[in-house]
Amino acid sequence: MVTLDSDKMFEQSKWALRPGTDSVLEQLRQTEFANHTSRPIFFEGHTEEVTDNMDALALSMMRAPAIADWMSKHGVNSSQFEVRGCGKTL
Repeated sequence: MVTLDSDKMFEQSKWALRPGTDSVLEQLRQTEFANHTSRPIFFEGHTEEVTDNMDALALSMMRAPAIADWMSKHGVNSSQFEVRGCGKTL
């Protein structure tokens, strides 16, 4: 399991990746996903930045695909991806 610090990856209440996150994601891609050929890769978004749990769920549902999309655009097989938002749960 790899956990990324949401404050470093996203601006508060935003789901677009911050500028400068490419190097972190590239290192993750090379170390964790370079040799994945058949196992599922789970992307889960979590956030506690917003007070309302529905808003937190919606935000987390946008953040997880942002990371998955980056990985897909950089050569990781997206057919292995399972993506979900968790909001304030878990």
